Amino acid sequence: MSDELLGFFKEAYQNDSVCVLILDSRFSLVWHNGKPAPFTIQSDTDFKAELNIMSEEMPDSGDYSYYHDGILYEYHLNNVSDKYFIISCSYEPALIRFIGNSDSRKTLENILSSRFVNTQGIAAAAASLNDKFEELDITENSEKELYQQLNIIMGHCSHILKEHYIFNEVLLYQNEESEPETTDCAMLIEDFVKQCKYVIGSKNGSHIICHAEPDLPVNVSGKRLHFLMLCLLVEIFRNSSEVLRIVINGEENNGIITIGISASPVGETPDIPPLLSRSTPIHKDSPEFANCGTILEAFQNKYSCKISKYTFLGNIGYRICLPAADISQGIHLSSNGICRTDYMISPYHAMLFDISDFRYY
Repeated sequence: MSDELLGFFKEAYQNDSVCVLILDSRFSLVWHNGKPAPFTIQSDTDFKAELNIMSEEMPDSGDYSYYHDGILYEYHLNNVSDKYFIISCSYEPALIRFIGNSDSRKTLENILSSRFVNTQGIAAAAASLNDKFEELDITENSEKELYQQLNIIMGHCSHILKEHYIFNEVLLYQNEESEPETTDCAMLIEDFVKQCKYVIGSKNGSHIICHAEPDLPVNVSGKRLHFLMLCLLVEIFRNSSEVLRIVINGEENNGIITIGISASPVGETPDIPPLLSRSTPIHKDSPEFANCGTILEAFQNKYSCKISKYTFLGNIGYRICLPAADISQGIHLSSNGICRTDYMISPYHAMLFDISDFRYY
């Protein structure tokens, strides 16, 4: 590529809305337009590994995808004479770009709605079976086996609805349900901890401690913040092998309200009983919680906040930093969290089933 042609590309892509990289045949950085990308752009960045370019040969021009921090992204690669590559990569997760199309969004909404109704119908059938079992004269061993099978059914229902709730949450960022309201984090944290304690129980000796200052007003959707905290809690349990003491706190400092969710070891690790049911993804190289990461990104972008991840004593924790809202005019504070419905499998049950002592029967 001559200096003249390189200059042409620089001028053409300098003001592009997405990050544009020009790489040489060895995938070394020649130039980029300075726009943000999901990964750090440096001269020594291994772009072949970062962008999941598996072929040993020169890849063809086309659309590709890759994971970064558990989130799926897309990029377009233009192979220029097998010597240079022009790569356009979006900072927006692929799922959000997908549902940004109205037809795609409607299709996904229909699929989720059908899955939700059918799964709750299975759960209702299991409840009806349980009522019938109680009328029968059965042995203690038979009763134990029947209840175990019922819980396996409910466990699979929970796994299905876990995916439903996650995908549906991403959809909700596209409508008015994500609009900010003056929310009291202290009340929301208290309600969140209460619901989690009810579902998780004393799984492997774990327990949740709550420390929140009173009156912590922020301008976010309480429901979106509630579900975000649920995702982070699940991620903490998923990445920790020891018995945990979960600490959830909220405090204000210099106009910034910080919500912390962290874990620390507690005593000896007991034998962990096997789960009643597990689901194995067909594509095992796809991160299980890719879409929870998408929710994290969507929340940060929607409410202009910062979410940081850290490690302490081998366990991960998260901090959510939000600017405090002005309530000097006596604005009523909302504590709206996840709506608890009459359905048997709520978001709490679905998201926390694998890490809880909760069993339906």
